[in-house]
Amino acid sequence: SSHFGSCVFGCRFWRTASGRTAARHSTRREQQATIMMHVSGGCAAAVVRGGAAQRWAPALAAAAAKAGAAFGGRFLAVREKSSGACSVERGVIGSGHVDFAFGDGSVFRFHSSWLRDACRDAGHVSAAAGERILLHTPVVADVPHDLEAKEVVIEGDGQVRIAWADGVSKDTTYDGHFLRSYADTVAKPVGGAARKAMPGLAPAEAVKWLKPYCGYPGVRAPRPEMVNLWDATGGVESFQRFPRPALEDPGTNLELLQALVRDGLVIVDDMPDAGDASALNNLLDGHVGSLQKDPARDEANWKIAQKDKAQSISYNAQARLNNHTDQSIPSHGAVGLLLAIHYIAGRGTNTFVDGIACGEALRRTDPEAFRLLSEWHCDAERDFIASRVDADQHHTNSLLISTRYPMLQVDGDGALWRVQYNEVFRTPSMLPYDVFRSGSRPIGSMSRCSTARSSSVSWRCKRARPF
Repeated sequence: SSHFGSCVFGCRFWRTASGRTAARHSTRREQQATIMMHVSGGCAAAVVRGGAAQRWAPALAAAAAKAGAAFGGRFLAVREKSSGACSVERGVIGSGHVDFAFGDGSVFRFHSSWLRDACRDAGHVSAAAGERILLHTPVVADVPHDLEAKEVVIEGDGQVRIAWADGVSKDTTYDGHFLRSYADTVAKPVGGAARKAMPGLAPAEAVKWLKPYCGYPGVRAPRPEMVNLWDATGGVESFQRFPRPALEDPGTNLELLQALVRDGLVIVDDMPDAGDASALNNLLDGHVGSLQKDPARDEANWKIAQKDKAQSISYNAQARLNNHTDQSIPSHGAVGLLLAIHYIAGRGTNTFVDGIACGEALRRTDPEAFRLLSEWHCDAERDFIASRVDADQHHTNSLLISTRYPMLQVDGDGALWRVQYNEVFRTPSMLPYDVFRSGSRPIGSMSRCSTARSSSVSWRCKRARPF
């Protein structure tokens, strides 16, 4: 007979656990940055890692000599085609720029030097390595900054090819989705042409839920209406659940991701029986994001198993962990965005707390404590080998990291967007003498808020239980 378990994963929560065997995983913020680069424009649905294979309709018109005055540049060569909202219908060369008319009715002016530098075709970027081919980059090839295009051709497959007049540059090629996805950011609208509706393609409104997680400098926290802050009311049953097989449907997979960033926690039912991390890895690789490799061991996941007389509290089933944020001391330099837990054996209890909700409660009840925790740093240190002395995984690489960061981190508008704290790894404070007396109290206030029964949701789980 088959046994099925479940997987719970989330962001924004503090967690404490005891008595468990679990495989754990975190995804990098940078992964969300890569996603955002490809979904930020209106046509990004078809762009994946430099462009998915494009399905273009055959060109409907041969080269046609038409005046280019409407596009503000001198006409050299135009081929027209009809292949969707993001197709390039016309390309007109001007002095130091190229104007492109797209299938959605928009017209944008691109700097010639930007087009030359941005090219991602096989002659300029190695698809296998994901790296620029240095000999052909404008910087290494010493391409003049006042570069001019010599010819723009729309090929029969819809690819745009540009020949350059500098005598150094190779021809560059682009697809319409690539150019249109960047146009709103790097190009200038031309001629007052209104952008038409693009049926079947995600508008900016449809992907705004991802922007707070893009990882770019200056990113703002999600607006209050974009997230559901929670407390103990409703318990674990208040969170959305997804059957593992249903995630093969892209629409359901998207719903899971949106629920995750909205609620901070989701539960996946009907996880396949597994004696290792394979079921967890397959779920995340296929439906959430790639693993963040731990530099101190061979496996990407962390395995937690009970051990008698354990020195580390993580492996001592009889001792309760304080609520904490996982990866409060990130081993990669980037704080993890997502934690996933899969019970593959045994049983235990996890306690989840919405860290953002606790921080906002502290802001309301003790504004001075909130100010101190958001303005002053918390000192911490972790020895990634010593803290895993009880692990049954093989940790080989020495890694000792010291950090200084505010426990409550706010964006440029003062909105709370991250809680980063683990009492286990906190080291002697380095706050100035005049600050410490008032600065030490708020840590206790935040800790008490996070451990209050009114704030926490408990999840009792064991292998094969339908969670």
